Amino acid sequence: MKTNNAIIGLVLIHLLFLMHLSIISSGGTGLLLPGNILAWIMMALIIMLFWSKKTRDIKNIIITPMARYLMVAIVCMFIPVLFTPHEYLLSGVTSLAGLLCGFLLYFTLLQCRFSLSHITLVLYGILASALVIVLPAVMRLLTEEHTLLQEVVRSVFAQRNLAGSFIATALGIALFLWLNDAGHSPLPQGICRTLQVATLFLLPLYLTLGESRIGVLSAAMSTLALTLLFWRKSPVKACLGLMLIALGLLCGWLMIQVMLQDVDFEHAGSNFHRLLMLRETIAMIIQHPLQGWGLGSFEHQYQHFLVDQDPPVPNGEVANHPHNEILFGWVEGGICYVFAYALMIFAAIRLWKKARARDQLHGQCSLRGLFLLMLPLVLHTQVEFPFYGSVTHWFVFLLLLAITDSQVYQENEQVTLAVPEKTTRGAQMIMVCGALIAIPFLITTLQSGIQLSKIESRNLRGGAGEITLNPAKELWNPWVFAERVEFDRQVNSLLSFNQTRDPRVLINYLKWSSLYLQTHIDKNVYATRIAILNFTGKREEAKRLKTEAHYIFFGDPQFLLTSNTHASQK
Repeated sequence: MKTNNAIIGLVLIHLLFLMHLSIISSGGTGLLLPGNILAWIMMALIIMLFWSKKTRDIKNIIITPMARYLMVAIVCMFIPVLFTPHEYLLSGVTSLAGLLCGFLLYFTLLQCRFSLSHITLVLYGILASALVIVLPAVMRLLTEEHTLLQEVVRSVFAQRNLAGSFIATALGIALFLWLNDAGHSPLPQGICRTLQVATLFLLPLYLTLGESRIGVLSAAMSTLALTLLFWRKSPVKACLGLMLIALGLLCGWLMIQVMLQDVDFEHAGSNFHRLLMLRETIAMIIQHPLQGWGLGSFEHQYQHFLVDQDPPVPNGEVANHPHNEILFGWVEGGICYVFAYALMIFAAIRLWKKARARDQLHGQCSLRGLFLLMLPLVLHTQVEFPFYGSVTHWFVFLLLLAITDSQVYQENEQVTLAVPEKTTRGAQMIMVCGALIAIPFLITTLQSGIQLSKIESRNLRGGAGEITLNPAKELWNPWVFAERVEFDRQVNSLLSFNQTRDPRVLINYLKWSSLYLQTHIDKNVYATRIAILNFTGKREEAKRLKTEAHYIFFGDPQFLLTSNTHASQK
């Protein structure tokens, strides 16, 4: 029990404090974002805390059907590593490592057997976390003149759809707690009701302002599903909950009218690029349906797939993900990923059926309600970037999955496995040692990312030539950012070329950029490489590269083609 209390405490610390910290960053995904690193540190601490218990306190290992299917699915996802080109391997393996670490957290949480009070406390923690996002945003909009709506509603996630999906998840939780008040909360009843009413009113208001279509869509779907589920049991509460949500939507609409700010839910440009990605990603899958194009290869292969067509397909927006995780897995990993996702879907259906059976047996709706709380996060993966865009979303999803899975199979002896003490002790050592290695690695990565972002920020403010980075001294963990450090070095060397006129600078940049563009798509690298090729007399190669850039960054004036270039291409 003490261990479970400590784990719940760590979860609440992250939800109420750590995830809201604003830390300097140069953007990106994965470990490039400080918020993601903090989430991984917290997840590693939870794993270490549980598995460092005395061996005799871990009498049985819980392995539910969901856990078994997920283990098989993850093994399938590792198979494409065997035939992934070496230049993409690091990117592909990194995403798989995040998936495996997430499974280890889910598996650890499954063993905790949280009480209903613990579960309720976690759900209220997510509600309070959403209010920490929403309340300052609404207050700023009401009190500050000329506040840009788009800046305010993106919150700490710095992206409207990430914020929208998190708020939609919290709204589903608020409605679930409102409709399923079973008296298991360790918090006073007044605080619980206040949190429920506040979130049912404020979260729809925020979604009205947020310009996130997936946020609104997933909130509507989870609200509808939960209302239908609980309607027979609590029709009056369901009506009151819907009235609070409707009132929040109305107040949000009135704020828009008063502030005279435009809210764009149409995103016409985004619609065009998403339809293009959908069509062309399916075409890529048809070309390599079994083996795929290689893990970590989508950013490079997709753009060149468009350019290599006859005639080339103009794009204008760099894409490193097709905004659908199933298509992304299929296009990179082939049939192995299709089979893995089929297993996950089958496991989810089985979990829902088991939850329904147990609910009907006990005359309740709570297990199916817990299952539906994951809906906004799952929908997010099918129309937006996956969880490594925000590890906090991944963390919350794993929490909800483990809670639902453990509650559905509670007191089911078929999912418990009596493991010999030596085997348990070995598993504990592996888990604890892995966490003890990961935590210092993540802390040093956090320091390195912050330091590197500060140096880059200083340079962007006008300190050309000031990047005198010595990774061995200034960065505690330069290996994670090796590619980014080399990028900064190349940019810095070009800044010094105007003074030194050293031809080796240009030669080195051409060598480096040639390798960089084999795995990445970067407008500035294209432009600089083209300029250097023209400067060094390699005009034919410059023309070819400019034509390629013209279609990739369609509409960018610096890559406009002249009539001579068109003629030469024909």
